[in-house]
Amino acid sequence: MKKRFWLTLVGAVAGLLLLSVSAFAEVGFGADEIMDALPDDVSDYMQAEGISAEEIDPSALSVQGVFQQIWTYICEGAEKPLKMLAGLVGVIFLCAVISALRDSAGSSALTEVFELVGVLAGSGIVCSYMGEVIEAAKNAIDGMSAFLLSYVPAFAGVMAINGQAGTAAAYNSAIIAASELFSQITAVFLFPLASAIMGISVAASVNPDLHISAISEGIKKLVIWVMGFMMTIFTGLLSVQSFVASASDSVSLRTAKYTVSNSVPIVGGAVSDALATVSGSLSLVKSNMGGFGIIAAAGIILPALITAVCFRFALTAAGAAGKLFGADKLCGLLKSGESVLDIIIAMLVCFGLLTIISTAVMLALGKGG
Repeated sequence: MKKRFWLTLVGAVAGLLLLSVSAFAEVGFGADEIMDALPDDVSDYMQAEGISAEEIDPSALSVQGVFQQIWTYICEGAEKPLKMLAGLVGVIFLCAVISALRDSAGSSALTEVFELVGVLAGSGIVCSYMGEVIEAAKNAIDGMSAFLLSYVPAFAGVMAINGQAGTAAAYNSAIIAASELFSQITAVFLFPLASAIMGISVAASVNPDLHISAISEGIKKLVIWVMGFMMTIFTGLLSVQSFVASASDSVSLRTAKYTVSNSVPIVGGAVSDALATVSGSLSLVKSNMGGFGIIAAAGIILPALITAVCFRFALTAAGAAGKLFGADKLCGLLKSGESVLDIIIAMLVCFGLLTIISTAVMLALGKGG
C-alpha cells in the first residue's frame, strides 16, 4: 500500500514537471514579444534564416553565411561613404586648382573667396552625411535598448526556472540598469556633443585661428576612456555577482536533489533523475535563447557600426588627399569629423559588447546543478 502511494506520488510529480515544461514551451516565454521588439530589418532577417528565441537553425550560423551577411552590411554601408569621398576629393581638387591660380596670378582677394566657398562646400558635404551617421547610431542604440527591455527579463526567467535564481537576478538588474544608463547618456550628452563638435568645426575651418581639432581630439579621448571604464565596471561587477550567485544556486539545486533522492523511499532516485532531465531540457532552452540574444544584438549594432567605420575610412582618405593638395582648412574639419566618428564607433562597440559578453557569461556558467 505504501509502495503504491509513493509510486502515485512520483507519477504525479513527474507529470507536473512534464506538464510545466510543455506549458512553458507552448507559451513560448514571450518569444513573440521579443521578436516584435527587434527592428523590422533584423526581425525579417532572423525569421528568414530560421532564428528565433525558441529554436536556432544550425545552418544559419555557418561561417560562410556569417561572413556573407557581414559582406552584405559592408556593401550597403560603403555606398554613401564612397559618395562622400568622391565629393570631398572633388572639392579638395578644386581648392588646389584655385590655390595654384592664386600663386600664379599674385592676387589673393578673389582666390580667397573661392577657397572659402570650397571649404563651405566641403563642410556641407561632411555635415550632411555626418547627420545621417549620428541618426543611424541613435536608432541602433534605441533599438538595442527596446530589445533588451523585452529580452533580458525573459532570459532571466528561463535562468531562474533552470535553478539559477540568484544569477538571473544579478543579470536582470545589471543589464537593465546599464541599458537605461547608456541610453540616457548617449541621448542627453554624447549625441548632442557630437553635433556640437561638428558645428564648431565648420566655424574653425573658416577661421584658422580657432584650433578646434585639438579640442575635439581631447574630447574623443575623454569619452572613449570614460565609456571603456564604465563598460569594465559593469562587466566586472556582473561577472563577480554571477559567479558568486551561480555557486549558491548550484549548492541549492544539489541539496534539493540530494534531499529528494534520500528522503523519498524506494523511488526517490527516480524523482531526482526526473528533476535532472527537466533541468537539462531547460538548459537547452536557455542555450537557444542566449544564442538568439547574441545574434540579435549583433544584428542591431553591426549595420550602424559598419557604416560608421566606412565613413571613418572615407574621412581618413579625404584627409590624406587634402594634405597632398594643401587644403589645410578643410583638413581641420575632416580631423574633427574623424573624432566624432570615433566617439560614435566607441558608443556602438561598448553597448554591443556589453550585451554580448554578459549573455555569453550567463551561458558559460551552465546550469545551476
